Amino acid sequence: MPPMIPANSSQLFDTPIFNAQVPKEGPRGMGIVAPFTNTAIEFDINLLLTQSQQFMSLVQAFFCDNSLNGSSVTIRTGTLNQSVIIPANSQAYLPLLVAKNDTITVSSMGEVPVTFVFLNVPVAAAVWAV
Repeated sequence: MPPMIPANSSQLFDTPIFNAQVPKEGPRGMGIVAPFTNTAIEFDINLLLTQSQQFMSLVQAFFCDNSLNGSSVTIRTGTLNQSVIIPANSQAYLPLLVAKNDTITVSSMGEVPVTFVFLNVPVAAAVWAV
């Protein structure tokens, strides 16, 4: 039997997440193209402006078009530190645990632009090779 790792107070987060909510502004998406190159392998996407202007009050999911990239793409949320990896030459719709006004970091070792669309509505998880 593997050893048990006890949860302690430093592992508990009082951070609201917004999955499975209907946003008051209605369904919306925010598209971003990350121009990955051999010198720019990581980008931060700050949601503060988008959410403070009420364009999108929350992020619940995303679409990633990594079809032209021979490398995987990693998406990491700032507060909850969720890490999601989209395989090389694939596309995906995935839920995301994002706190309000959070920062999302996207990274890849590839050298092609990768399109992300962050959604304020929930989606079912799906990843497929292209």
